[in-house]
Amino acid sequence: MAFLLSFAFALAALVSAAWWVLARRRRRAPPRPAVPVTAAPAPVPGSAVAPAPGGAGLGGAPAGWRGAAELAQAEREGLARRLERIPRPPRLLDQLLSREFVNSASARALADLIVADPVLAARVLKTVNSPYHGLRQPVGSVEQAVQHLGTTAIRVVCLRYLFVAAFPVADFSRRRALQDGWACSALSADMAQHLWPALGLPDVGHWSSALVMSWLGRLAAVAGTGLDHLGQRPVSRGAALAAWEQDHWGLAAPELGRFLMGHWGLPEATLRDATAIAWAPVAGLPPTAGDALAAAALCAHLADALVEGRLPNLAAWEPAADAEAGALGLAQWPPERLATWLAALRGPALDQAVRRSLGAWAEGL
Repeated sequence: MAFLLSFAFALAALVSAAWWVLARRRRRAPPRPAVPVTAAPAPVPGSAVAPAPGGAGLGGAPAGWRGAAELAQAEREGLARRLERIPRPPRLLDQLLSREFVNSASARALADLIVADPVLAARVLKTVNSPYHGLRQPVGSVEQAVQHLGTTAIRVVCLRYLFVAAFPVADFSRRRALQDGWACSALSADMAQHLWPALGLPDVGHWSSALVMSWLGRLAAVAGTGLDHLGQRPVSRGAALAAWEQDHWGLAAPELGRFLMGHWGLPEATLRDATAIAWAPVAGLPPTAGDALAAAALCAHLADALVEGRLPNLAAWEPAADAEAGALGLAQWPPERLATWLAALRGPALDQAVRRSLGAWAEGL
């Protein structure tokens, strides 16, 4: 009995001491600041939650169109819920889009990043060993694939796969519409890899990434729209399609893509340039646009025309007869400058790459 009483007193003393310590900690802890309900969350590096897209330094929607930055907090939350069916891509995407990684990563560093994701590594090897790339002998490792095709080409392959994986669909009609968007994003990035060196433009890795991501809003609008409304959707990119998207989503596809990229916390440079590319067929290019943005917008436009069958091949493209090319400002270019771009676009290497890219997507690669 004495032993039990001693044990009970010791246990009570231990509980009292623990309570006293916790009480002191609670008294010392500073009060947590209240989180404002209406304010956009502060940026968190690497987080899936980002501030309201379209903020300072990222540009806004053209005049007459609603921008993602104009959404109230309740509207942003409602839009995020509507887009929940589109899963956030793996964190691997953040690094693949990082300008620092694009500019400094070695072939070994890129290979190590890809190998860490076995599914992605298998997809890369399957794509690289397909007839599309025309290798004389199949490669057996991701590092060999990077050495054969280069870091930019392999990064684009990875972005394509991650892009497709973000939009799983079962119904045929929706998949067909998404397939066109996937093909456009891949083809425009392929064109950039050949056009940039021919024109002497810098930063091909960044602009290839921005081209792939510029189609995000268009794909999101297709993936999230009911089949009964999807049949009424205009096909060609332009003001009519943007108006339809804004009616159904509250934002046109360029701003819908801006919202998603911001929500996923993707690099601001990619967000800014991808959105500018996506707005080009609707509102043209700003007067301050440089050659790289003009070339990217042209790649996206020509890819769309090729995939939809409005243009049989690049050799058949005539800027003077292309209304959208006029919106991009090409009509005001001096003849010698336009001639340089036409020569680069009609080169045999680019033409062959376009044919291979369209063939690869027709085969589902």
